[in-house]
Amino acid sequence: MRSGARSYFKDYGKAMDVRWTKRAKCLICAMSPRLFLLLIAPLALAQNPDAPKKWDAEQVKASVKVRSASEAELGEIKINAETRSVSFPATLKIVKGPLEYMIVNERGSAHEALFMTKVSPFELNVAMLLAGFKQSETFFRKAKPDSFPELSKGAKIDPTSTFEIWVDWTDEEGKAHSHPAEEWVYNLDTKKSVSTGVWVYNGSQINQNGDLAAQVSGNILALYVDPNSLANNPRSGNDNDDIWVSKPVLPKEGLPVTLRLKLLTGKENNPKNPVPPASSSQPAESPSPKSTK
Repeated sequence: MRSGARSYFKDYGKAMDVRWTKRAKCLICAMSPRLFLLLIAPLALAQNPDAPKKWDAEQVKASVKVRSASEAELGEIKINAETRSVSFPATLKIVKGPLEYMIVNERGSAHEALFMTKVSPFELNVAMLLAGFKQSETFFRKAKPDSFPELSKGAKIDPTSTFEIWVDWTDEEGKAHSHPAEEWVYNLDTKKSVSTGVWVYNGSQINQNGDLAAQVSGNILALYVDPNSLANNPRSGNDNDDIWVSKPVLPKEGLPVTLRLKLLTGKENNPKNPVPPASSSQPAESPSPKSTK
């Protein structure tokens, strides 16, 4: 670790009485204060419209709370360096009509999203970067430097930009469930459940006012491609806003859930854009998906 970074986090580490694992150190402590501020703050923290225009070292340190050798928190977001995942609370929304988003926050397009959270996109962006997520440079492309990003079909996607979404929830009988989020979404075009698989972290973009676009819109993960969202759906038909709907039977409106975004880096997860739907997917038949671990 660089001496500057060691000095920067020395008092913070003592106060928390925590020893970081090698991986956790790589995520935060290996960065010098200058590098952390230059790379992460401009990408997300400083783009919060409600945040101060300038972030000093103490503000950045205070933002991330170290809880254990491999765990930290940023607001309501939990960061796990060992599993390379982030998790946060959300609620289920029952939408009658097409879905354009999987996840939004309170200022987002809640009328066309499956999950709503109070977590801010700028904090989630920081958390994903700290967990090791890498923004995809190939999912969208620009014809010109100042043009609006377009979907880049057929492009290879770096595995470090791909992740799974797991939904953790408890039913009325106290039984815990955990399953892929896409099990609650149906594709009207294929007449099948959405294929189980990965999602792509593109990191949103900075708008012409200098703000993180996802923080302004409140839209976090899009089913119908949106360059302003933090993440997107790579499946076939992601350029169609009329084919994604929620399953006919879901748990109750407002169900509290925890969403886990888990980074994938294995060789088996090197998708192209878009990913074709799995032929084995089946329509929903039961009120709640089968619990998996």
